[in-house]
Amino acid sequence: MSKELSQIISQRLERQQQTEKIFDRLSEIAKKACFYDWMYINQLNPYEINELAELIKNSNNIGIDLFFENHFAANIDKFKKLLIKKNTKRETIVSQIFSGIEKELFYLVIPTIISQIEGITEDKTGIRFFGTRNNEPKLKQILASKEIKYFQQMLLHPVDTVWEYSRNQDSGNPSKVNRHDIVHGVSVDYGEKVICYKYLSVLLFVTENLDKLD
Repeated sequence: MSKELSQIISQRLERQQQTEKIFDRLSEIAKKACFYDWMYINQLNPYEINELAELIKNSNNIGIDLFFENHFAANIDKFKKLLIKKNTKRETIVSQIFSGIEKELFYLVIPTIISQIEGITEDKTGIRFFGTRNNEPKLKQILASKEIKYFQQMLLHPVDTVWEYSRNQDSGNPSKVNRHDIVHGVSVDYGEKVICYKYLSVLLFVTENLDKLD
């Protein structure tokens, strides 16, 4: 092997290793964001990713929620257009969701978002997003049967495990985030903007990222 060819191969391997480190870092950030009930990071710029990484490093749950609340507020029109474009048969529902957000009707909006998460996921995969089996997401089984491209894996952590949204209901300890507590009327204090944006992050995830299961 010539010296020149050896150098080219070495440079390419080095670039590949650097790229993999970047994706590994992004994947770790995306997975840890799920622990705080945020499922969609697609629109974060490099500056925001670094800011989020620092908040996660310090386990600053209040700061993480505030970070995403500001991010969603700043991109609300973009997210509305994306959801309408990708869910044309649900355009009226999506439009009214965002109208409700603007009017701060979170107690009404959140259950509607939950219903659309279920419906869109079933359209794409044949099963519902919040479905579990043996304390694992049913979607995880579908994921395991697919060949997911390396650089897409970091966007699919919401189906890795049963997060707060999908866990079994604990009637004695209702949660503001748990889907069962909300739709079965156990939670009576879920109507907050930050909870609404968290569910909006799930809606964006199933709308855009579940397409990567194809």
